[in-house]
Amino acid sequence: MFLSYLTVTIRGFLSRRAYSLVNVASLSIGIAFCILIFLFVHDEWTYDAFHKNGDRIFRLTKAGVLPNGQTFPSSGHRAGLGPRLKETFSEIELISRISGASTSRVTVGTKVFLEEVTFVDPSLMQMFTFPLNHGDAKTALSQEHSVVLSQELAQKYFGDENPIGNVLQIDNFNIKGESLIVTGVADKIPRNSSITFDILVPIDWIDKGKYAKLTDVGATYVLLAPGSSSTQLEEKITSWVKNLSDESAEGVAETRSAYQMESLIDIHFSSANPFSGPVNNPLYSYVLSTIAILVLVIACINYTTLSLGLTVR
Repeated sequence: MFLSYLTVTIRGFLSRRAYSLVNVASLSIGIAFCILIFLFVHDEWTYDAFHKNGDRIFRLTKAGVLPNGQTFPSSGHRAGLGPRLKETFSEIELISRISGASTSRVTVGTKVFLEEVTFVDPSLMQMFTFPLNHGDAKTALSQEHSVVLSQELAQKYFGDENPIGNVLQIDNFNIKGESLIVTGVADKIPRNSSITFDILVPIDWIDKGKYAKLTDVGATYVLLAPGSSSTQLEEKITSWVKNLSDESAEGVAETRSAYQMESLIDIHFSSANPFSGPVNNPLYSYVLSTIAILVLVIACINYTTLSLGLTVR
């Protein structure tokens, strides 16, 4: 039965090759266009979805106030804010600060490279799902002179050998030519991640620096304890900051700012810090999805119309 239907279809196609080719081609192009749009939209809406604790991870943002009274969204905070929040609020299970990547001079043996170095809290490897090919995520950044490399840089520096225990030197504003030991190599980071890195070092280098109280970090992430409310916590943080004395607030927070908790999965569409990772406008996804549906509908109508026209003939 199937073979007979197939034979009839092939004969019909060959007898009207031009019409059949246009008919099939138009429908195929429409379906292919929709598939491509679907893949793009799916990629956009699954940013950071690979983190196991993603539903409990939030980025702390604030509505900063300019001298003229205007407000602006920001995810940058004083370096001292994160640790104080962890000490003050029981709703917070873990805190991880991430500095903006700093271009640094990295020396491996006799070779010198310019790389992007990111300062983070050791808890980053426990809070987020960044598996290590080599090393232990719980202890990889526990020592001041430890360093975690991306898979690409580990291959670039040490080839196929196990890089754990190898020494490299880093020279930048916070680390003055210190020797660091490789304690971890991260697996390849998914492309749709708002957090990317090449080299991770402990943020202790910033905390003990001469200008620690004046230093801002690019983002402060919070892992809430199970059952905690992000809305209630942001209200508590805003109230707590406003009640700080000027002396207590130094190096910690700006007392005029209102604080919000931004869900990890919403960061890709956020305007709070366009420099923290790839940021996009969700409107593009809606518009492209609408266009894709319209193209598919038109392709189906075109296919049906041509098929009926051939039948009538």
